[in-house]
Amino acid sequence: MSAANLDRIKERIRALRGMTREAGCSEQEAMEAARLAMLLIDKYQLSDDDLDLAQVELAGIGGKRLAADELWWTVARICRCKAVRSSLGQGRGVTFTYHGRPSDILVAEYLHEILAEAVRAETDRFRQTPDFTRRRNRSTKYAAVKAFHEGMVARLERRLWDLWWLRASEAGSVDQIEAEERQLLDKIDLTLARHGYTFTAAKALPPATKRFDSARAHGDNAARRVTIDPAIGGTAAVALLEHSQSE
Repeated sequence: MSAANLDRIKERIRALRGMTREAGCSEQEAMEAARLAMLLIDKYQLSDDDLDLAQVELAGIGGKRLAADELWWTVARICRCKAVRSSLGQGRGVTFTYHGRPSDILVAEYLHEILAEAVRAETDRFRQTPDFTRRRNRSTKYAAVKAFHEGMVARLERRLWDLWWLRASEAGSVDQIEAEERQLLDKIDLTLARHGYTFTAAKALPPATKRFDSARAHGDNAARRVTIDPAIGGTAAVALLEHSQSE
């Protein structure tokens, strides 16, 4: 069954579960809705954990796996989601599917979209600098962009973890929150495995050589310019993280 079909089934079950007497349904309607919901749950072997999970599929940065795409694993982790990378093949790019609670998916989607847009914009800006234009062939230009992405990702990951620590420290015990999040991620892994998802670790991309450290520094500086949070102290990203934590 496709992910889209499974999502429709889960939405149907949620809708049926919402048909209660408190919601204005008659007793007969409520009982019939409950019966149909149970039939769907049994037919598709779903559990409450399945019904609590959502997913969203988002595009990677380019037409193939890039160093910049390593950023999405950190986005998934701080948003308490499981990320799965899929290749579309034939140069059509890669996608990343986030699995998690609906509120956490909302945060992951928000961060993914603003960071992907920022990486693309800053990469275009880097390609106009002498550090890129002085490269004489395709391979060195590619390596320069790769180093740029490595520097940008490293800095953005540190900034994302700063957001996480801010939320965790304000919410209480950092160790306790980390343990609770690990428990949630383990539950997501088990739920996905129960539905036949299998994962294989991809071979790590070899880093660009030190010859391209100046491009890597450009990436670090570019990441410092990215607006993850529109206003210090009252940020959209932190607000979303706090909202999802409270659910």
